[in-house]
Amino acid sequence: ADLHGTLRSLKRVLAPDGHLFVTTPNRYGLRARRDGGMWLDARKKFHLFLFDWRSLKLHLDLIGFREVKRVIFSPITNSGWSAMVKGRMLQTVGLSGSLCVWAKC
Repeated sequence: ADLHGTLRSLKRVLAPDGHLFVTTPNRYGLRARRDGGMWLDARKKFHLFLFDWRSLKLHLDLIGFREVKRVIFSPITNSGWSAMVKGRMLQTVGLSGSLCVWAKC
C-alpha cells in the first residue's frame, strides 16, 4: 500500500481549492487503548494504516494539503441524549474510535 501515492492521486483529482474529508479509526481511541492492537478496527484487512490526529495531519501536510483540521462530531448512532453526549465528549478529547479530518487542496 502506497499511502503517499494514494494521497497524491486524491489531491490530483480534486478541483483547485477542493476539499478532502477523511474518516479512519483512531489508534488512540478509548477502545484502541483498552484492547491494544487487537481492537476491532485494527483487525480489519482493509485498514492498512492506523493513525492518530498528528500522524494523519503530518502525512496530509507532506503531500501539500492545506488547512488540515480535525472535525469534531459524534459518530455514535445510538439514540438518546446520553449516547450523544458521551460520543461528543470522547470525540472532543480525542478518545473516540473515529478520527475525522478535513483538508483543502
